[in-house]
This record gives sequence, structure tokens and C-alpha cells, in this order.
Amino acid sequence: MESKYDSFMYYPDYLQKNLFEILDDIFDFSLHNFRRKILAETEEIIVQLNYSKEIESDLMSQLIYWMIFCKPIEMENKTIYQHYLFRNKTKMRDKPTPVQKVLVNWLFLNPGFYIVESDNSLSGRVYIFRNMLDNRQKLVCVFHTHFQQMQRGDLITGMVMPMADESHSILRGFIRIPAPISKTIVSHIVPHFKKNASSGNYYANPQLYPSLLNITLKQMERGKIV
Repeated sequence: MESKYDSFMYYPDYLQKNLFEILDDIFDFSLHNFRRKILAETEEIIVQLNYSKEIESDLMSQLIYWMIFCKPIEMENKTIYQHYLFRNKTKMRDKPTPVQKVLVNWLFLNPGFYIVESDNSLSGRVYIFRNMLDNRQKLVCVFHTHFQQMQRGDLITGMVMPMADESHSILRGFIRIPAPISKTIVSHIVPHFKKNASSGNYYANPQLYPSLLNITLKQMERGKIV
């Protein structure tokens, strides 16, 4: 499954480029219109987390993605991404149908906790992930230039975005936990999710991500990974 994406990695097609342009526009919109809200809430969460300065930037990135796509804000109970779609609904209607379908899928995101099941693509940029909280497998492509190489058995937490085909893209700033401690972390986050989830659908429980992230960081500290 990975090999057919190796050439694609270096030559993203029109639809993929269109989606990345929209992603950039979403981030610009979010920071222009909701900067204070985003920074205030992410900083409040970070103060409560047990982390090292080495991963502060990546931690902030994940929480910002979570704030934009997952956390309802204000009285309307809409996410920032939903506000973006509403403000740009006319422009979005002119997008190709496959792009519109992906934009709908982005309404149901939640940063995941993934075990790397395969890391042997020719490009070194295509992986197979399995989400530890719903047991679903994803083919994940890394499009940005600089990133941490991932190895089989590593635990990855980050925002994985559906794209215009059967692949996904992981956003910058994902947190990588080496294989030796990944099983220990999974053994802590899975029971926490099962105990506190409002439903068995991981993507219907975005409110749990900060607490799951906190458990992960504490276990990393105990294992001296951070």
C-alpha cells in the first residue's frame, strides 16, 4: 500500500495543493480572528501540563490545532473551523467536489495517538499508523520538509488530516514517543479514554485530548523521554 504513494509524495496533485492552500487560509483566519482566544486557552492548558521546554513548541502546535478544529467556542457552540466555513461558504462552493468532501471530513477531527505499524516506504515519508483509541489504521504521508523520522513501534500524537484520496497527512509539530515506552503510555491512555468517553467514537470526544496528552507527558517524564 505504501509504495504507490512514494512518487506521489514529491508531486502532490492539484487537489492536494488546493487542500494545503485552504489549510494555510484556515490558520491565517484563526489567528487573525481568534488569536487572543486561542493563546489564552492553550496557555491555560499548558500551565497544567507536565512537560519539558524541549517540546513546548510542538505541544503548543497540537493544542492550537485542537482549538481550531475540535473545541467549540463562544455561545454558538461552533469550532473555529466551522466559523471559517461559514464565512467562506460561497468560495468553498466553487471548490471541486472531492475537496468539498474532504472539508466535510475535517469537521470530525481529533488529534490521535498512533502506533507506527510500518516505516519501510522508499521515500521515508509514508507510514501506516494505527490509532490506539479506535484501532483504525491510516496511511499517513509527511509533506513538510523537516520532521522527526518515525520508526515502527513509536507512538505518535498529532493531528492527522484526511486528504483527497485514501491517504492522510500529519500536521507539523507532532510528538514522537520512542517504542521502548510507547506500550506503557498506551496502557495508561486507553483505560482513561474508556472510563471518561461520552461514546465509543474517539472523534466524538475531543474534550479528552488535553487529559490524554497530560497522561502521555507524565509517562514520558517518568521514562525520561522529555
